[in-house]
Amino acid sequence: SAMLHGQLGLLALERGDLVEAVSWLDRGIAGIGDDQEHRTPMLINRSVAHMQAGNLAAARADLERAAADYAASGDDVERAMAVHNAGYVALQEGDLVTALHFMSEARGVMEQASAVNAAICDLDRAEVLRDAGLTSEAERALDRVARVFGAHRMLQARGEAELHLARSQLAHDPARAARTAAGAAKRFRSVAADAWAAQADGIRMRAELTDGVFD
Repeated sequence: SAMLHGQLGLLALERGDLVEAVSWLDRGIAGIGDDQEHRTPMLINRSVAHMQAGNLAAARADLERAAADYAASGDDVERAMAVHNAGYVALQEGDLVTALHFMSEARGVMEQASAVNAAICDLDRAEVLRDAGLTSEAERALDRVARVFGAHRMLQARGEAELHLARSQLAHDPARAARTAAGAAKRFRSVAADAWAAQADGIRMRAELTDGVFD
């Protein structure tokens, strides 16, 4: 049955067999017809398989179909997540205009849902802004994201936002980058994320060398 094919596709996806996952999900989606409740999760799962396999156009098409399903069922938050993810795929494709359009559309809904949801959107959106050369705007977004995660005691997520921010600051304000990276390292150590802390330490040391602290 179509439902079984969808489940087999998910299992294949979870073990990393992307070709088999897409094959089963193709059959599941074709067989399920207009049953949106069960079709939409299959579309989301197939979009993940396509994205991991580097089939970005196919991933974006599945996310856009999923967004349309969520719109039809009135699930605004899930629709916004699908739209945001379609924006992230567009970023991977190098289509920054489409990426920003989708992410900005999704953010309005996410902001109403929760501050954390909006911050998760802004983390990806900052990557688009940076790639578009809007460094100051990207860094302001990352600073806001880090504050939101900090206010919700999400120390790992806050550290990751600070790590992105430090990498960006390294190019034009190494003294500030060193401070940001030191804060990120502290956050990572507080949750025993030693590999992440080592990355932050590396950026801090590069920033200090660039800033001439060891001259």
